[in-house]
Amino acid sequence: AAGNSKRGRSYDAFIGGIPDRISELEQTLAAATDDSTKSVFRDRIRFQKNYKEATDAVMPRAPIERFTERLQYKFGDRLIQILFFGRGHTGGDAVVFLPEEKILIAGDLLSTGISYLGDAYPEEWVRTLERLKKLDFETILPGHGDPIGDREKIDHFQAYLTDFWNQAVQMRKDGVEADEAAKRIDMTAHGSHYPDIKEAGVSIFGVQRVYELMEGTAK
Repeated sequence: AAGNSKRGRSYDAFIGGIPDRISELEQTLAAATDDSTKSVFRDRIRFQKNYKEATDAVMPRAPIERFTERLQYKFGDRLIQILFFGRGHTGGDAVVFLPEEKILIAGDLLSTGISYLGDAYPEEWVRTLERLKKLDFETILPGHGDPIGDREKIDHFQAYLTDFWNQAVQMRKDGVEADEAAKRIDMTAHGSHYPDIKEAGVSIFGVQRVYELMEGTAK
């Protein structure tokens, strides 16, 4: 519900912790002795304060129009389709497709890097992307990063999600606690496609999410 979008683990991780981060940065600034370091931390503090101000100004509202699979609009000669292929990054990942231009605006269903999985449905996400691939597009505008022209990047991400899901599920079946599982899960096999992967270990939020999905407690 719109009224609940400023609650929960993901909100706390990205937004709720900003005051603490600002406090830590201010302490570091106070201890800094050279001007260049002070300048860096002043900029970081300014960024965090602006980010907090911007997010506080966002007022969630309920939608005025709803759909289950497709909405379609025509603006002049441009056809715009809003499509839902299933759950993925969240429970409501709609995409915008411009069929004439062959452009897919994928939102957070796709990213140039590794996506946040704290609210995700990893197993379903793979199937959602498989349905999405049936569209005739040449350019993807992802939720984060530069435009994507290589459709194989979708295959790479599907492989990553499948591997992550399988490893996390097995950890849960073996009785491994989520924090320990996050240290053990090894995604280095995907390092050629995601250079940020240097060693074993993943975000605890994604592991917690898989455990919740298995336990039936995910929201």
